[in-house]
Amino acid sequence: MIRCYLDANVLIFLQDKKSPFYNQAVLTIKQLILKRAEIFTSSLSLDEFLQGSLRFSRKTKQEMKGQLKIGLKKIFSLPQFRLVNPPDDTKRHMKVVDIVAKYNLRPRDAYHLFIMQENKIKYLATFDHDFDRVFAKGTVQKFPI
Repeated sequence: MIRCYLDANVLIFLQDKKSPFYNQAVLTIKQLILKRAEIFTSSLSLDEFLQGSLRFSRKTKQEMKGQLKIGLKKIFSLPQFRLVNPPDDTKRHMKVVDIVAKYNLRPRDAYHLFIMQENKIKYLATFDHDFDRVFAKGTVQKFPI
């Protein structure tokens, strides 16, 4: 079974019909559903989704409150959707520094990869080219977008 982690940019584009990446994001989700994939994201991605949605909207937080809740409900209603988190064991988090160095990732992106590895998630749906080095080394696979 395919286990795929959704990066925040997919979540953002999925909610923004004006985005040039909206159709690709919708198609990606449809493909995951057709393949009966397990779909994952983390609170880290949700934080980025909320931040990005607010930034791109140019509206106040109060004005966006309803839209943000609708967006989260859409995400949470995806079939086979689950939230995953890093482990509680603080020693395991030292691995993030190794990931930053090995793949030249920003710490936030390294945390996404760390969460995926800790939860045995082999696919990543993203529009972010910062993960290209990770894909090239075969650490995880890019879900076709």
